[in-house]
Amino acid sequence: LAQKLTTQNFLQMYNSVVEMLDNISGSKDCLKYVAMYESKNIDKSELIDTLMLLVRDIALIISQNKDLVINKHRISVLEKIAKQFNLQATANIITECLRLKEDLYYNTSNTVVLDKLILKLAQEKAKCKK
Repeated sequence: LAQKLTTQNFLQMYNSVVEMLDNISGSKDCLKYVAMYESKNIDKSELIDTLMLLVRDIALIISQNKDLVINKHRISVLEKIAKQFNLQATANIITECLRLKEDLYYNTSNTVVLDKLILKLAQEKAKCKK
């Protein structure tokens, strides 16, 4: 597992999830990110795990617990992203991630899971703008 987490593919996925969190601005962006992840044939379970890890760090930043952030090397970007969400949004995203992990376990279509995941991100971010 440790070797898998250090591969170039994982680093690319990690960076793309950070970029998606920062730049997704509505449902119009969902198709772009779904297409990107589908074309790269990314493991959806790993994508969800990575997203949960990053959203956890964002929640810690929002709640003023930066010392507990795991991804300290990206703290400045995560702080910028944290300004676009609130604690309730992070909780909703993590809850959806856990539901979708279960869906993957029961062989739900990877595309459906990806659609739901990215749409949830866009919805939660949009709610925080209001």
